[in-house]
Amino acid sequence: MPLFLKELADLRWRFLILIILLLGLAYLILGHYELFLSMIDLQEIEQGIQQAPWIKRFYGEQNLLHELQQIMDNKQLYIWSQWFGKNLLQLVLLAVILFAFSTFAREREQGTLHFLMTNCSRKEIFAAKLAAGSVCTLLFCALGAWLPAILAPLYDFAFTSSQAVQYGVQLTAAALFLYSIVWFLSLVSTDVVKPLLGSIVIFALLSIPGRIASIQSLYIYRYMSGTDIFFSGQIHWPAILVLLLLTTILLYGSWKYFEQMDI
Repeated sequence: MPLFLKELADLRWRFLILIILLLGLAYLILGHYELFLSMIDLQEIEQGIQQAPWIKRFYGEQNLLHELQQIMDNKQLYIWSQWFGKNLLQLVLLAVILFAFSTFAREREQGTLHFLMTNCSRKEIFAAKLAAGSVCTLLFCALGAWLPAILAPLYDFAFTSSQAVQYGVQLTAAALFLYSIVWFLSLVSTDVVKPLLGSIVIFALLSIPGRIASIQSLYIYRYMSGTDIFFSGQIHWPAILVLLLLTTILLYGSWKYFEQMDI
Protein backbone atom coordinates (compact mmCIF):
# COMPACT_ATOMS: atom_id res chain seq x y z
CA MET A 1 0.00 0.00 0.00
CA PRO A 2 2.75 2.60 0.76
CA LEU A 3 4.29 1.98 -2.68
CA PHE A 4 0.87 2.29 -4.34
CA LEU A 5 0.32 5.64 -2.59
CA LYS A 6 3.80 6.78 -3.65
CA GLU A 7 3.00 5.92 -7.28
CA LEU A 8 -0.29 7.82 -7.04
CA ALA A 9 1.55 10.79 -5.55
CA ASP A 10 3.99 10.74 -8.47
CA LEU A 11 1.04 11.03 -10.88
CA ARG A 12 -0.97 13.59 -8.93
CA TRP A 13 0.14 16.72 -10.81
CA ARG A 14 -0.32 15.13 -14.22
CA PHE A 15 -3.77 13.94 -13.15
CA LEU A 16 -4.82 17.32 -11.74
CA ILE A 17 -3.64 19.25 -14.80
CA LEU A 18 -5.49 16.84 -17.10
CA ILE A 19 -8.65 17.15 -14.99
CA ILE A 20 -8.46 20.94 -15.23
CA LEU A 21 -8.10 20.67 -19.02
CA LEU A 22 -11.01 18.21 -19.12
CA LEU A 23 -13.32 20.45 -17.11
CA GLY A 24 -12.33 23.54 -19.06
CA LEU A 25 -12.97 21.91 -22.43
CA ALA A 26 -16.25 20.43 -21.21
CA TYR A 27 -17.41 23.89 -20.13
CA LEU A 28 -16.46 25.45 -23.47
CA ILE A 29 -17.77 22.66 -25.72
CA LEU A 30 -20.76 21.20 -23.88
CA GLY A 31 -21.91 24.43 -22.29
CA HIS A 32 -21.57 26.76 -25.28
CA TYR A 33 -23.36 25.16 -28.22
CA GLU A 34 -24.77 28.56 -29.20
CA LEU A 35 -21.25 30.00 -29.36
CA PHE A 36 -20.31 27.21 -31.77
CA LEU A 37 -23.31 28.06 -33.95
CA SER A 38 -22.46 31.76 -33.95
CA MET A 39 -18.91 31.00 -35.12
CA ILE A 40 -20.00 28.85 -38.06
CA ASP A 41 -20.66 30.67 -41.33
CA LEU A 42 -21.17 28.10 -44.07
CA GLN A 43 -20.75 30.67 -46.84
CA GLU A 44 -17.34 31.74 -45.52
CA ILE A 45 -16.32 28.10 -45.08
CA GLU A 46 -17.38 27.33 -48.64
CA GLN A 47 -15.30 30.25 -49.93
CA GLY A 48 -12.34 29.05 -47.86
CA ILE A 49 -12.63 25.56 -49.32
CA GLN A 50 -12.60 26.99 -52.83
CA GLN A 51 -9.26 28.63 -52.03
CA ALA A 52 -7.81 25.43 -50.51
CA PRO A 53 -7.97 22.62 -53.11
CA TRP A 54 -6.26 20.13 -50.77
CA ILE A 55 -9.34 20.19 -48.51
CA LYS A 56 -11.53 19.09 -51.42
CA ARG A 57 -9.11 16.29 -52.24
CA PHE A 58 -9.07 14.89 -48.73
CA TYR A 59 -12.60 15.58 -47.48
CA GLY A 60 -14.77 16.60 -50.41
CA GLU A 61 -16.41 20.01 -50.38
CA GLN A 62 -20.02 18.82 -50.25
CA ASN A 63 -19.29 16.14 -47.64
CA LEU A 64 -17.65 18.65 -45.31
CA LEU A 65 -20.42 21.23 -45.70
CA HIS A 66 -23.08 18.55 -45.21
CA GLU A 67 -21.43 17.34 -41.99
CA LEU A 68 -21.22 20.89 -40.63
CA GLN A 69 -24.88 21.51 -41.44
CA GLN A 70 -25.87 18.30 -39.66
CA ILE A 71 -23.90 19.29 -36.56
CA MET A 72 -25.62 22.70 -36.58
CA ASP A 73 -29.05 21.08 -36.79
CA ASN A 74 -28.50 18.23 -34.30
CA LYS A 75 -27.25 18.88 -30.77
CA GLN A 76 -26.77 15.17 -30.05
CA LEU A 77 -24.53 14.91 -33.11
CA TYR A 78 -22.63 17.96 -31.91
CA ILE A 79 -22.02 16.41 -28.48
CA TRP A 80 -20.88 13.09 -29.93
CA SER A 81 -18.70 14.50 -32.71
CA GLN A 82 -17.11 17.38 -30.79
CA TRP A 83 -16.82 15.77 -27.35
CA PHE A 84 -16.57 11.98 -27.59
CA GLY A 85 -15.28 11.87 -31.15
CA LYS A 86 -12.74 14.65 -30.87
CA ASN A 87 -11.77 16.51 -27.69
CA LEU A 88 -12.33 13.80 -25.07
CA LEU A 89 -10.70 11.23 -27.35
CA GLN A 90 -7.59 13.39 -27.72
CA LEU A 91 -7.41 14.10 -24.00
CA VAL A 92 -7.66 10.39 -23.16
CA LEU A 93 -4.81 9.61 -25.57
CA LEU A 94 -2.72 12.29 -23.88
CA ALA A 95 -3.66 10.98 -20.43
CA VAL A 96 -2.73 7.40 -21.33
CA ILE A 97 0.72 8.50 -22.45
CA LEU A 98 1.33 10.73 -19.42
CA PHE A 99 0.17 8.10 -16.93
CA ALA A 100 2.29 5.29 -18.40
CA PHE A 101 5.35 6.43 -20.34
CA SER A 102 7.66 7.02 -17.37
CA THR A 103 6.42 4.25 -15.06
CA PHE A 104 9.47 2.00 -15.38
CA ALA A 105 11.59 3.96 -17.85
CA ARG A 106 12.40 6.71 -15.36
CA GLU A 107 13.38 4.17 -12.68
CA ARG A 108 15.69 2.42 -15.13
CA GLU A 109 17.11 5.69 -16.45
CA GLN A 110 17.93 6.93 -12.95
CA GLY A 111 19.00 3.51 -11.68
CA THR A 112 16.54 3.55 -8.76
CA LEU A 113 14.65 0.36 -9.50
CA HIS A 114 17.02 -1.77 -7.43
CA PHE A 115 16.31 0.44 -4.39
CA LEU A 116 12.64 -0.51 -4.60
CA MET A 117 13.66 -4.15 -4.68
CA THR A 118 15.23 -3.86 -1.22
CA ASN A 119 11.82 -3.27 0.41
CA CYS A 120 9.33 -4.77 -2.05
CA SER A 121 9.02 -7.89 -4.14
CA ARG A 122 8.81 -7.72 -7.91
CA LYS A 123 5.14 -8.63 -7.72
CA GLU A 124 4.42 -5.77 -5.31
CA ILE A 125 6.31 -3.28 -7.48
CA PHE A 126 4.54 -4.46 -10.63
CA ALA A 127 1.10 -4.41 -9.00
CA ALA A 128 1.54 -0.99 -7.37
CA LYS A 129 2.75 0.71 -10.54
CA LEU A 130 0.04 -0.94 -12.65
CA ALA A 131 -2.73 -0.11 -10.18
CA ALA A 132 -1.75 3.56 -9.81
CA GLY A 133 -1.79 4.32 -13.53
CA SER A 134 -4.89 2.20 -14.12
CA VAL A 135 -6.84 3.99 -11.38
CA CYS A 136 -5.93 7.38 -12.85
CA THR A 137 -6.96 6.21 -16.32
CA LEU A 138 -10.26 4.77 -15.08
CA LEU A 139 -11.17 7.91 -13.13
CA PHE A 140 -10.28 10.18 -16.04
CA CYS A 141 -12.35 8.16 -18.52
CA ALA A 142 -15.29 7.92 -16.12
CA LEU A 143 -15.37 11.66 -15.51
CA GLY A 144 -15.05 12.41 -19.22
CA ALA A 145 -17.95 10.10 -20.07
CA TRP A 146 -20.17 11.44 -17.28
CA LEU A 147 -19.61 15.16 -17.84
CA PRO A 148 -22.29 15.44 -20.59
CA ALA A 149 -24.84 13.82 -18.24
CA ILE A 150 -23.79 16.12 -15.38
CA LEU A 151 -23.97 19.27 -17.52
CA ALA A 152 -27.14 18.32 -19.45
CA PRO A 153 -29.65 19.77 -16.91
CA LEU A 154 -27.62 22.98 -16.65
CA TYR A 155 -27.37 23.65 -20.37
CA ASP A 156 -30.66 22.19 -21.58
CA PHE A 157 -29.62 19.24 -23.71
CA ALA A 158 -30.50 15.56 -23.49
CA PHE A 159 -27.89 13.10 -22.27
CA THR A 160 -28.80 10.30 -19.88
CA SER A 161 -26.83 8.38 -17.27
CA SER A 162 -27.30 5.17 -19.29
CA GLN A 163 -25.60 6.84 -22.26
CA ALA A 164 -22.76 7.92 -19.98
CA VAL A 165 -22.30 4.32 -18.82
CA GLN A 166 -22.29 3.02 -22.39
CA TYR A 167 -19.76 5.56 -23.61
CA GLY A 168 -17.71 5.08 -20.46
CA VAL A 169 -17.47 1.30 -20.87
CA GLN A 170 -16.21 1.48 -24.45
CA LEU A 171 -13.89 4.40 -23.78
CA THR A 172 -12.35 2.76 -20.71
CA ALA A 173 -11.81 -0.62 -22.37
CA ALA A 174 -10.00 0.98 -25.30
CA ALA A 175 -8.03 3.34 -23.04
CA LEU A 176 -6.80 0.47 -20.85
CA PHE A 177 -5.61 -1.38 -23.95
CA LEU A 178 -3.64 1.66 -25.09
CA TYR A 179 -2.37 2.14 -21.54
CA SER A 180 -1.03 -1.43 -21.51
CA ILE A 181 0.85 -0.72 -24.77
CA VAL A 182 2.55 2.41 -23.42
CA TRP A 183 3.18 0.67 -20.10
CA PHE A 184 4.99 -2.18 -21.86
CA LEU A 185 7.06 0.33 -23.84
CA SER A 186 8.06 1.96 -20.56
CA LEU A 187 9.00 -1.41 -19.10
CA VAL A 188 11.36 -2.35 -21.94
CA SER A 189 12.93 1.12 -22.28
CA THR A 190 15.97 2.45 -20.46
CA ASP A 191 15.00 6.12 -20.83
CA VAL A 192 11.75 8.09 -20.91
CA VAL A 193 12.15 9.36 -24.47
CA LYS A 194 11.69 5.99 -26.19
CA PRO A 195 8.26 5.11 -24.71
CA LEU A 196 7.08 8.67 -25.30
CA LEU A 197 8.03 8.69 -28.97
CA GLY A 198 7.07 5.03 -29.44
CA SER A 199 3.56 5.59 -28.10
CA ILE A 200 3.02 8.56 -30.43
CA VAL A 201 4.11 6.47 -33.42
CA ILE A 202 1.91 3.52 -32.42
CA PHE A 203 -1.13 5.75 -31.83
CA ALA A 204 -0.61 7.26 -35.28
CA LEU A 205 -0.37 3.81 -36.87
CA LEU A 206 -3.57 2.73 -35.12
CA SER A 207 -5.44 5.40 -37.09
CA ILE A 208 -4.66 3.69 -40.43
CA PRO A 209 -7.57 1.17 -40.30
CA GLY A 210 -9.98 4.09 -40.14
CA ARG A 211 -8.97 5.08 -43.67
CA ILE A 212 -9.39 1.60 -45.18
CA ALA A 213 -12.97 0.38 -45.46
CA SER A 214 -12.13 -3.33 -45.44
CA ILE A 215 -10.40 -3.19 -42.03
CA GLN A 216 -12.39 -0.52 -40.21
CA SER A 217 -13.40 -3.10 -37.61
CA LEU A 218 -9.77 -2.82 -36.38
CA TYR A 219 -10.05 0.95 -35.93
CA ILE A 220 -9.76 1.34 -32.16
CA TYR A 221 -10.65 5.04 -32.13
CA ARG A 222 -14.07 4.12 -33.50
CA TYR A 223 -14.75 2.28 -30.23
CA MET A 224 -13.18 4.96 -28.06
CA SER A 225 -15.43 7.62 -29.59
CA GLY A 226 -18.57 5.48 -29.22
CA THR A 227 -19.51 5.51 -32.91
CA ASP A 228 -21.55 2.32 -32.52
CA ILE A 229 -23.36 3.71 -29.49
CA PHE A 230 -24.32 6.91 -31.30
CA PHE A 231 -25.72 5.14 -34.36
CA SER A 232 -27.13 1.95 -32.82
CA GLY A 233 -27.58 2.83 -29.15
CA GLN A 234 -25.68 -0.30 -28.10
CA ILE A 235 -22.21 -1.17 -26.81
CA HIS A 236 -20.08 -3.13 -29.27
CA TRP A 237 -19.48 -6.04 -26.87
CA PRO A 238 -17.36 -8.23 -29.20
CA ALA A 239 -14.86 -5.38 -29.62
CA ILE A 240 -14.83 -4.72 -25.88
CA LEU A 241 -14.12 -8.37 -25.09
CA VAL A 242 -11.32 -8.49 -27.67
CA LEU A 243 -9.76 -5.32 -26.25
CA LEU A 244 -9.92 -6.69 -22.70
CA LEU A 245 -8.37 -9.97 -23.86
CA LEU A 246 -5.55 -8.15 -25.65
CA THR A 247 -4.99 -5.98 -22.57
CA THR A 248 -4.74 -9.08 -20.38
CA ILE A 249 -2.26 -10.70 -22.76
CA LEU A 250 -0.11 -7.55 -22.88
CA LEU A 251 -0.07 -7.18 -19.11
CA TYR A 252 0.73 -10.86 -18.60
CA GLY A 253 3.59 -10.56 -21.10
CA SER A 254 4.78 -7.44 -19.25
CA TRP A 255 4.78 -9.33 -15.97
CA LYS A 256 6.75 -12.27 -17.38
CA TYR A 257 9.28 -9.82 -18.83
CA PHE A 258 9.60 -7.94 -15.53
CA GLU A 259 9.81 -11.18 -13.56
CA GLN A 260 12.91 -12.25 -15.50
CA MET A 261 14.42 -8.81 -16.15
CA ASP A 262 17.90 -8.05 -14.86
CA ILE A 263 17.84 -5.08 -12.51
